[in-house]
Amino acid sequence: MFFELETFAGTGVQGTQDGAAAVAMLDTPSWIASVPTGAVYVTETFSNGIRKIENGMVSTLTSRADGNADGPLSTALFRGPSGIVSDRMGNLYVGDQNNHRIRKIDVSGVVTT
Repeated sequence: MFFELETFAGTGVQGTQDGAAAVAMLDTPSWIASVPTGAVYVTETFSNGIRKIENGMVSTLTSRADGNADGPLSTALFRGPSGIVSDRMGNLYVGDQNNHRIRKIDVSGVVTT
C-alpha cells in the first residue's frame, strides 16, 4: 500500500506569517488537534504560539509573548505550549509546558487554568 503525502499548511520555511495555508509560515509546529467544526489547531512550543487552520487559512490566536495569563486568547499568555487535544464539544486542552499547567481554551476562546 502506498500513501501520497501532501502538505496541509506551511511553506517549509520557519516563520509566523498568517494567510492562505500554501503560503503561511509556521514556527516549529509541535502538536495538532482537530475539532468537530473541521478546524485544526497547532501549537508552536518555541514561540509560545497557537495557530488555527480553517477553510484553507492560517491565523495566529495568541500574542506569542512569554508568560502565564488566563483570559481571551488574544491576551492570554503561554510559556511553551506543547500537547493539544480537543473534546467532543470543541474545547481545547493545552499542555503549557514551561508553566507546568494544563490550560483549557473553551469554544468561545477563553483560556483558563
